[in-house]
Amino acid sequence: MKAIGTGSERRDIAVIGYFGQGNFGDDLLSSYILELIHQTVSLDRVVVSAPEGSYLERWFPGIRCQPAEQILCPSNNDLKKVIFGGGGQFFSFPPVNFRNLWGFLYCPAFRYWRMLGSLGWKRMNTYAFCIGVGPLEGFGARWVTRELFSHFNEISVRDDVSKEILNKLKINNVRVATDPSIRLANTFCQANRHNLKTVGIVFRRWPRVPDISGLIDELLAAAKILHSKGWQVEFISLQSKYDLEATRKIESHGEHVRSWEAETGFIPEFCRYLTSFSVLASMRAHGVILGLLSGVPTISLRIAPKLEITAAKFGNPNNVIPLESNAEEIASSIEQVKASHSDECEWQTEFRALEIESQRLRDWIKPDCPIDSV
Repeated sequence: MKAIGTGSERRDIAVIGYFGQGNFGDDLLSSYILELIHQTVSLDRVVVSAPEGSYLERWFPGIRCQPAEQILCPSNNDLKKVIFGGGGQFFSFPPVNFRNLWGFLYCPAFRYWRMLGSLGWKRMNTYAFCIGVGPLEGFGARWVTRELFSHFNEISVRDDVSKEILNKLKINNVRVATDPSIRLANTFCQANRHNLKTVGIVFRRWPRVPDISGLIDELLAAAKILHSKGWQVEFISLQSKYDLEATRKIESHGEHVRSWEAETGFIPEFCRYLTSFSVLASMRAHGVILGLLSGVPTISLRIAPKLEITAAKFGNPNNVIPLESNAEEIASSIEQVKASHSDECEWQTEFRALEIESQRLRDWIKPDCPIDSV
């Protein structure tokens, strides 16, 4: 394995996130950020936190993928700029107790705080680009998140809730932008077919509190109710390897599952597929975003605050199904949302906010001169 800073492959820009793991939402995020960078500098200068040999290297020739621990290590003397731009980074879920130091060890921000501290904060610039923050359960999680963000040079977040969380931690240099995946999604989404009775249900594994096994059972029962009324139902996984157990359960009940397969799939095609239904119900935020963006009547299945926050931000606060809903309530909500749907979100405001923040990121990268060859 080659070191990051050897020979002609010295890389001074790192993009850190939950990337190259086969998660469709994070694939949208990484694609947008890498395209922005590509418009500004050569991708030969970029290293991405992802498994070595990831499909992202095929999508964006020139980048290198390596685990974050190998990128953010003291021996990497070439690294000058670090961009945080993916999901799954700045939160801490329950349980919060003495065993995990009041949320400290359950907070992914801890590993970044430790690694960046070992690199030396003063010799690099850091940019948190359109990230989401929270929930932060426990004193330890809040402490380490405050310590990490206090060193960031630039911070933009996806929603007001993230900004409020950081403000309570005395982090005030925060701009509210939006979720950057909306730009790619808007490019590829198609007009939905209102005259058909088709519903796509985006499900997921959830290995923490709350227990969603009952919700999966109710969704399967709701699918049977809808089938009896002439609906076509498809279950959708946005991360096939992660959702494997739930997929097997759903298929064992005779339902069809289509999964995002990053190794062989294409983002435009999958965006068009996701937005081809007459109703979309989603346990993932990016399913909600794509549905609303394309004008598909969309329901958020609330397994975490992020779903409710996303629905509210993008003009859909009333179509959120509680975790404890039964099959009849879910099936009825799907039928009702199709009948009463109206597109209320002002997307141009979101696009403008993203355009402004994206230009700021380009300008932040631009001042660097090309790396001297050695």
